[in-house]
Amino acid sequence: MIIDFSHDVDIYHELLAHYGKWSYTCPVCKSVGEWQRHGSYLRYLIVNEGNLYNIDCNDYKWKTCHMKILRLRCKSCQHTHAILAKDMIPFAVYSIRSIVRIFCYKISNQNIAEAEQRGWVSHQQFYRCVKCFERAIAKLQELNKWDKIVYLKKLPEILKQQWQNNLKIIATLFDIRQHPLLELSFFEQYNCPLLMQRITTNEYPLFIASFYEE
Repeated sequence: MIIDFSHDVDIYHELLAHYGKWSYTCPVCKSVGEWQRHGSYLRYLIVNEGNLYNIDCNDYKWKTCHMKILRLRCKSCQHTHAILAKDMIPFAVYSIRSIVRIFCYKISNQNIAEAEQRGWVSHQQFYRCVKCFERAIAKLQELNKWDKIVYLKKLPEILKQQWQNNLKIIATLFDIRQHPLLELSFFEQYNCPLLMQRITTNEYPLFIASFYEE
């Protein structure tokens, strides 16, 4: 698996349309640029296109889609890898942005029953998403590259304070169109995609590489 931090879901079609050279590093054999297309597959994904800071249930703008995911085969070791966008969570249906939207709704003390009645998330899934984000809080606080995210230098302090008072900053941080330094920095420091729940094991090892090009 390779996560392309240069692309989000909105512009993923650019990857599907590309037939030139790929500069990715194979997560298995570490060879660079030795790729050929190996088909694609459909992936179910739930994304949110609304303003993260707007917690009104009437403006959630959820979109469910079946995205075509590109697969590449490494010509050096013959392993195949899916290419994911920066806001996709491996092995998860909800995008990073969607989980953050649910978390913002939770910490704003909104009525969860109302959200469920409107049909944009079930009660069980709501709390799964909240717990998913809460498990990442400690690691987010310890990121080493906060100084590079100029407009959010104070976030480590903010994460230790009451979330309700900093909802707009949290939402801005995870805005899908912002610079991907957060997601990329998280991956580089922990060797794990942000909010991914599945862990690697000896029986089922995960090989994941990153790519970013400005």
